[in-house]
Amino acid sequence: MVSIGRSLREKRKDFRKNLRVKMANHFPSLSGPRHEDSFAHMFKEDMHLGVMPYVSLSPKEGRKIKCAFNGEKSQVEKAIYLVSDFAQYDKTDPTELVCDVINHIAFNLSWEGKVYYELLKAETESGTQYFARYFTCQRVLKIPGLFYIQFVPKRDQEHLKAKYLRCDINDVFEVSIPKLLGGTKTYKNILLGLNRYSHLGPRFFQDNLSEELRNADYDFSDYRRQHFIYTLSITRTWGWTVRQLANEYSNEFFQVYRFITRKWATAILREHILKSMNSLLKRLNLDVTISIEGLKTAEEILVLRQSVCAGKLDFPEVFDQLSNL
Repeated sequence: MVSIGRSLREKRKDFRKNLRVKMANHFPSLSGPRHEDSFAHMFKEDMHLGVMPYVSLSPKEGRKIKCAFNGEKSQVEKAIYLVSDFAQYDKTDPTELVCDVINHIAFNLSWEGKVYYELLKAETESGTQYFARYFTCQRVLKIPGLFYIQFVPKRDQEHLKAKYLRCDINDVFEVSIPKLLGGTKTYKNILLGLNRYSHLGPRFFQDNLSEELRNADYDFSDYRRQHFIYTLSITRTWGWTVRQLANEYSNEFFQVYRFITRKWATAILREHILKSMNSLLKRLNLDVTISIEGLKTAEEILVLRQSVCAGKLDFPEVFDQLSNL
């Protein structure tokens, strides 16, 4: 197993110095605050939580989870160079690195339902070395089989010295919401749905409050109930609980079922990102696979849910098995 030491990180930085990037990682003119309902914002924040545990907060000796790069030493070293570019922080431990990579990709996915990385390469003494660099999915058009085009906003054209940017499709790594969770289009529709109705009440109700007018004939409690049911309905595939473990509108079985579904969704997302990473390594002719041990699979979680529905498993036992995942 190749250790991820300081020398590897220093070499990686040296290799990256002369790399030429083609795509913009953000557009300053589009970086202003987003106006969205707090439920939509909370859903995006919660979507990527728990995909992988934060193992760096626990001692190595007591860890139940183990991640590894499997392959020949020189190939593993090249894979680590590449995979480290997807991480948010520099990690020296393989398990911490893989956890950080998957969590960070999931975080980027939560905003638009897909994420793009430009693949860069440098020639070294040991052969071709690949690196990755995030670029924004805003104003991007994908031409299947050809390339990705980034249309630069008018206010950013002088800064970037271009009206559009282009990258060959073979030089892009794309990750999107898995089809089992509805795909990117369905995910965006969920965000639109959460923004459609405010949890603070309909517009006229909010306007009347701001003008200090009474809404004596309006039943806000009924609106709140209907809005909550609507929110649970459009996020049912993800098992989102709206940050409430208990509420007045559902029974205990529904809450446990929702909890298990949430764990299943995060497992699906984790397995999808891991599969995408391994597919990328294979695509770049790196004979390396990343493995994860110690976490329940999505299939195993579904079996638990079926046992609960059949009355074969007590609720406390479910929480014991899934609460630490």
